[in-house]
Amino acid sequence: MLKYVNVLKLIATCFCVAIANWNVVTANDVIITVTDQTGENLEGAVVYVERIDGKPIKQQRDESIKIIDQKGEAFFPFVTALSLGDKLEFHNTDPITHHVYSFSKVKPINIIVPARQNSEAFTFDAQGVVALGCNIHDHMAAFIYIAPSPIKAVSDKNGKVIFANLPKGDYTVSYWHHRVPRSKTKSQQVSVHGNTDVNI
Repeated sequence: MLKYVNVLKLIATCFCVAIANWNVVTANDVIITVTDQTGENLEGAVVYVERIDGKPIKQQRDESIKIIDQKGEAFFPFVTALSLGDKLEFHNTDPITHHVYSFSKVKPINIIVPARQNSEAFTFDAQGVVALGCNIHDHMAAFIYIAPSPIKAVSDKNGKVIFANLPKGDYTVSYWHHRVPRSKTKSQQVSVHGNTDVNI
């Protein structure tokens, strides 16, 4: 009887290992590199993917409230990527007051954030660009881009973005950058059936 139980344990262990390996093999990690017109890697690009057939991408919604901090008379981060319906707060870790504003039609903003305090949460329900400034400190600037997809990220200093475990399918990869005119940005169609590298 003990020998029979040990055999069953061995079979179960092998089955679990096989499942784990299956998950590793079928992971669809998409590595995207964004470059500018001169071929230099583009930091701070908001990269997003959409299904070519227009169907929604099955992705668990991130319900966390995003944060833009004001520190050393600067916005951090300089570029923030959001999706429709996301919420964002402005924090102020400076010992001075800031007055955050935006004239964007996507989301007009006009709020005073006292020293060491946080703003109320803003909900972003329209797609597009929100350029930020401070009415008190003119040198402060930042950008929010509300993407039409829940799959989005900001490229790092090497121009790279990684989307892990993207469901198999055909996608359009697009990006926005504050220094690149919309007419000059590129989109690329890609089929994801395993780990995929994309240059855009």
